[in-house]
Amino acid sequence: MLKAFFQLLYRQPAWVILLIGALLVASVGYVDAITGPELTFAHFYLVPVLFVTWFLGRRFGYVAAVASAFVC
Repeated sequence: MLKAFFQLLYRQPAWVILLIGALLVASVGYVDAITGPELTFAHFYLVPVLFVTWFLGRRFGYVAAVASAFVC
């Protein structure tokens, strides 16, 4: 099941993976914003960065990292 999911993701164009990564960054950013300064979600920003880097490579991973830094 998981193998089929990864195969599906590998067949997607780059813009789909970037869109999923952007939605993940936005989701983590939203949860981070509503919880306030008492809880830190900084380490959860790593998930979308790793996701984008895994499927698109280092260059797009840098883009996801910069987007995460702006949201954080």
